[in-house]
Amino acid sequence: QIGELNCWMPLTDYNLTQTTLWVESEPDRGDYEPLDISYGQIGIFHGTLCRHHVPQNSSDFTRVSMDFRIGLGEYFDPSWQ
Repeated sequence: QIGELNCWMPLTDYNLTQTTLWVESEPDRGDYEPLDISYGQIGIFHGTLCRHHVPQNSSDFTRVSMDFRIGLGEYFDPSWQ
């Protein structure tokens, strides 16, 4: 929903997989840029409105990440489905 932010944290070193999350700068812009974050850092973006993806991992290493969402107080809609 619009009242939440996406948080994404890579648990694999980018230098091993050369793969990271790509996110639009604004909704429907199509100007994907890679998140420049390292192992253990957290990237925060508006994933409900901004499209995002991770390119195929063609390395010999498994890419592992964790993601979660945060509802922002007055913007959070508990009745959203």
